[in-house]
Amino acid sequence: MHQPILITNVCLVDGINAPKTADVLMEGGRFAAFGRPGELQASGAEIISGQGKYLIPGLWEAHTHLMMGIDGSQTEKVEGVKKALQTYLFRGITSVTDLGCPEDIMNIVRSDIASKRSVYPEFYFAGPVFTGVNGWPLCMTCDHSSSLEIRPESPVESMVARLVGKTDFIKIIYDGLPGGSDKFPRSSLERVIRSAHTHGKKAIVHVRSKDDVIDAVQAGADSIEHIFQPNHPDRVDEAVEAAELMAKYKVFWCPTLATYEQIAHLGSISYLERLREDGIISLSEMLMTKFNPMYNRAFPRISAQDAETRLSYSMSTMHIFAKAGVNIVAGSDIALAMSRPGAILRELQLFSQAGLDNATIIRSATVNAAMRLGLRNDTSGFFLGSMANALLVDKDPLQSIDALVRREHVEKVFKSGVFAG
Repeated sequence: MHQPILITNVCLVDGINAPKTADVLMEGGRFAAFGRPGELQASGAEIISGQGKYLIPGLWEAHTHLMMGIDGSQTEKVEGVKKALQTYLFRGITSVTDLGCPEDIMNIVRSDIASKRSVYPEFYFAGPVFTGVNGWPLCMTCDHSSSLEIRPESPVESMVARLVGKTDFIKIIYDGLPGGSDKFPRSSLERVIRSAHTHGKKAIVHVRSKDDVIDAVQAGADSIEHIFQPNHPDRVDEAVEAAELMAKYKVFWCPTLATYEQIAHLGSISYLERLREDGIISLSEMLMTKFNPMYNRAFPRISAQDAETRLSYSMSTMHIFAKAGVNIVAGSDIALAMSRPGAILRELQLFSQAGLDNATIIRSATVNAAMRLGLRNDTSGFFLGSMANALLVDKDPLQSIDALVRREHVEKVFKSGVFAG
């Protein structure tokens, strides 16, 4: 049993409630008590002064691919994923969601983590994604352990059933040009989502176009992944239509802006310099990335120009989704120009640059990310008995997103009431 921790006179900021100053007791991995300053006492607790500081729920990376760039034997892959997970804690990210992976390896990771005394983030994963014939990402990876190839006649109900108990949710790649064999069949989309819901699983859908968004929402998707490619980048009507429909059906949206920013600037040294100025990468990381072959080649499937179009459109229309009431979720997807934790922090910066207020940004990286998976609010917030995942910062995050993004402002990270960074 770990020593209880009492944080005194700290300002609680969760992006939901008005900030308030309180004493906070973490015990047994949970938030055990909240009280007025000076009210709480705890025998044997380590006492941390929160005077002039802010406590925020632990952040989420809601969309990543942990096995990207990890090769070797099964043991090497398991150890590589575990190492990748631990890198998040240092930057205040206490929950991580993988959106496409071999479920056997991820279950070994989960079992291994549970048996160790080391501290790891909460970990959720989709397992193999459902995609079309030679669809994305199968056309690039040829990895059938991470992608299930679907034809109109495929028995998707039994395929979903085989993943129940092995994965946390179902992911579908609804991409490709209409009529192409790599396009996931529309009828199969409905069947997979219906089957996922029958088994109590959320269905998360990757899209390419606005029409894909409409199809996915009407089919019952719980979350839409990525920015769509607009037909008319100079008009907002596509964003308005998508936002109104998503809000009506309470569908979450994870735009992954950081992915499109990176694809649009692959090979650019000035982009790396900008990331360094913004506190996302260090000088040594910048120099390593500069000579990384993956950074200096075009990304498959999406051109730099298309990525720039998607990014610009989303940056100029994100306020439409927020105003409509769409629950926005923070996820980064890929990390070609930065570390994985750096990518999700860049996502928060881009949200801010797109005009989202900081309370909305905090919710996107905490409670919204949890609710998108069907988890209770108390897995990501300040509730009696909820997991004591939090970060202590020296700057008000409602005034500046730098409080969360720049490492110098993060004083302590707590994972299940234990120091994690």
